[in-house]
Amino acid sequence: MKPSKPLLVILPGLDGTGLLLERFVDRLSADFEVTVISYPMDPKLGYAELAELVREQLPSKPFILLGESFSGPIAIELAAREKERTQGLVLAVSFAKSPLPSFLAPLANMFNSRLAPKWLSQAMLLSGFDDNALSRKLQSVLASLPDAVVRKRLSEVATVDKTDLLRQIECPILYLRGSQDRLVGKGSADLICQSIKNSHIEVLDAPHMLLSTHADEVAETMRTVNAGVKTHHWPE
Repeated sequence: MKPSKPLLVILPGLDGTGLLLERFVDRLSADFEVTVISYPMDPKLGYAELAELVREQLPSKPFILLGESFSGPIAIELAAREKERTQGLVLAVSFAKSPLPSFLAPLANMFNSRLAPKWLSQAMLLSGFDDNALSRKLQSVLASLPDAVVRKRLSEVATVDKTDLLRQIECPILYLRGSQDRLVGKGSADLICQSIKNSHIEVLDAPHMLLSTHADEVAETMRTVNAGVKTHHWPE
C-alpha cells in the first residue's frame, strides 16, 4: 500500500484569502495533502478570534502547520496548544512579536487604501521581483480587502507578542526567511529560533512574498520537512 502523504495546513498572510498561494500549493501537491484555511472578511476578528476559528477547522489527524507572515502568531499559538496533533511548524517570513517599530503602531488604525499607492505595496511585498502576473494578482487581492479589515489586522500585528508561547512548542520549527524582505527583518527569525533549540532557519534570496515568488525553491525545501517530522529534527 502506498504511504499516505503528510498533511500540511497553511494559514495565509494578511489578506487571509490564500489566493496568492495557489502556485505554491500546486508545487506542493505531489508531496503533501494541502489544506489552506482562509479567514472571513470580518473587522471584528483579531488574533484571538482567528486562532479559535482555525482551531475549530484543524483536522483530527496529525498535521504540519505553516503560518505565513500575519498568520505566524496564530500558528505559534496553535502549535503550543495542540501539541499532540502538530508534528511540525513552518513559519514563513513571520514573527512571534510585532516586527513594526513602535512609532508606526498608531498608524495601523489610519490605513486608507485610497491613499496607499500601488507602487508602495509592490515595493514592500515584492522588492522589485519581476512577475507581471503575480503583480496583477496582488493588486486584485489587495483591492478586494475592506479597509476596516486591513486596519484591524495591522493593529493586531502592531501589538502582538507570542514569545511566551515559543518555549511551549515541542515540535520541530522551520523558519523561512527572505533576504530581500522589507517588512519582517532578521531579528524576528532570530528571536524565534533562539527561543527553541529544535529549529532551523532557511534563507532564500527572496522578497516578503517568498511563497509566491519562489514557490519551486520553497517546495523543494519543504520536502525536508517530512524527514524532520519523522526524526523530530530538521535536517541541516
